[in-house]
Amino acid sequence: MSSTKLLCSCLFLLVVLTAYTQACGKRNSNDDKPSTGSGSGSGSGSGSSNSSGPMINACCQCGQAMDLSLVVNNQIQEPFFEFRTEIKGVRQRELIYQLEAASNKDKRFRFSLKHFGSMGYLITTMNDLVASDANKTYWHIVSQPQGNNLFQSLPLGISSYMPAHNEVVMFNFSSWATSSH
Repeated sequence: MSSTKLLCSCLFLLVVLTAYTQACGKRNSNDDKPSTGSGSGSGSGSGSSNSSGPMINACCQCGQAMDLSLVVNNQIQEPFFEFRTEIKGVRQRELIYQLEAASNKDKRFRFSLKHFGSMGYLITTMNDLVASDANKTYWHIVSQPQGNNLFQSLPLGISSYMPAHNEVVMFNFSSWATSSH
């Protein structure tokens, strides 16, 4: 290979690697939306991101591999249940993508969403149990970060919240009529 071809090949590689590195630090809110297949609702994803973990990276391909536990809990309407699923080795991303990964891995984990524009997604149904204004019910999302014994309400919604490695995220079926959550 001539030195000119080698130099051109090296420059091309440098440009591609630079573009990839810059893309991993930025995120276009229209890129890589959650699918509208089983498990998720329709609409577009939010471009916001935040993290409770040590690494914040909005690029879906660059986040660290992590394990996450998802728990769905209903203690206010029969039939009562608590369902737990584990997802392992997923890339750190917003919670909405972790829900989709869980529903793809475990067909017993089902959910539906409603999109509220810039506010993001709201969970309307978990494992066939529908939250409703008429019954004054909703899905209250809490998390238990690794090393913490207390569950805390999420500071952000599922479109923006990024769980940390080994975190437990619980979806509690709750009622504002009885103030139980």
